[in-house]
Amino acid sequence: RLYDKAFEEQTRHTKTKYDQNVRAVDAEVGEVWKQLEALDMLDNTIVIVTSDHGEAFHEHGFLGHNATVYNDMIWIPLVVAGGPTAAAPHSTRLVSTVDFFPTICDLLQTSVPDAGMGYSLLQPAPHSVPFGVHAFAQPDYTANPLEAYWFDRYKLIRDAWGAPVEVYDMELDHDERHDIASRRPALTDYLLARAMAFRKLLVDSPEGDAQTSKSRAADLDQTEVDQLGALGYLE
Repeated sequence: RLYDKAFEEQTRHTKTKYDQNVRAVDAEVGEVWKQLEALDMLDNTIVIVTSDHGEAFHEHGFLGHNATVYNDMIWIPLVVAGGPTAAAPHSTRLVSTVDFFPTICDLLQTSVPDAGMGYSLLQPAPHSVPFGVHAFAQPDYTANPLEAYWFDRYKLIRDAWGAPVEVYDMELDHDERHDIASRRPALTDYLLARAMAFRKLLVDSPEGDAQTSKSRAADLDQTEVDQLGALGYLE
């Protein structure tokens, strides 16, 4: 019991420090906004605030980031503001980070390259998505082989090394506390079949070509390789 209490206290302390960092960044972004306003630059300036990942505090047995696909780690903010976005609608649909680039292109009134992925958030949602999958995520397989697939209501998490899949009802269980895969096997099989069809589509596409981090690094200079390595993105 003493260990549990100390563990919980340490987790609360770490989370408090994290929240303080977020608040500090929020304040700095506010200062940037004030300066843009003072310089009368908001009418032709787009301000985008987002994140590359969230942070886990033992919600699913993990402390840190970049190793799972649960919402505590990959449910991130996206705020797009400024003069050109004044008439843009607030989007409540499920989106992915691959949607950021076409959205920025739309804001800048430039075309998206043919090989681009995702959809502009300023445009109506697509009527259909491949195999019903709205978004996909995976961490570094060397750390954890989890994959996540989002459908209209459900989210499926699959272990690519063969462990049973997990299914969560996003309308009732956004924090992913109750895995319903074993209680709804027909639904699980249906979602898994669609997920695997979507995965094959990704793997077979040019964007899904299975290149290693090291082969991609061949196109970078040594400074860029060192910077990415320091951040943990290259081995």
